[in-house]
Amino acid sequence: MKKLIAAVAMLACGSAMANGPYDGLYQSPINPKSFLLAQQNGGSLLVGSYYAVPASGVTMSYNNGTVIKPSELHVWDAFMGPIQGNAATVSGEVINGMCYATFNVTFSGDSIAAQLAAIVQTNTGAAQSIPCSQFFPAGYVATGKRVF
Repeated sequence: MKKLIAAVAMLACGSAMANGPYDGLYQSPINPKSFLLAQQNGGSLLVGSYYAVPASGVTMSYNNGTVIKPSELHVWDAFMGPIQGNAATVSGEVINGMCYATFNVTFSGDSIAAQLAAIVQTNTGAAQSIPCSQFFPAGYVATGKRVF
């Protein structure tokens, strides 16, 4: 009975899952703690960017009263846009919502390359004078090799 329930659950979940040719997890060749996650659904591509940054002077408080001082923060950024063939243009917020970036994404074999097309401050970034182009300079390219 457990096998039957598991099989039905897998079939039901499978029908709702994206299944594009480039779906997968891509690891940075420069930083083993950095990843790009690609998921295609029809003509749309979602790219998630996961990376760790140093956390000098950061203190985090939790609901139970626990306070920690992490040595690094783990960050997710999400980008979405149209895909045609092996190329997509995706946009989303970066640097904790301080900037809005657009990337041209290209897939080749088991690799991904996301080249910065544009970056601007959000209202929050402008209010804090965040220099977005210093975080992502012109010509910036993130790359990855599929690991899953």
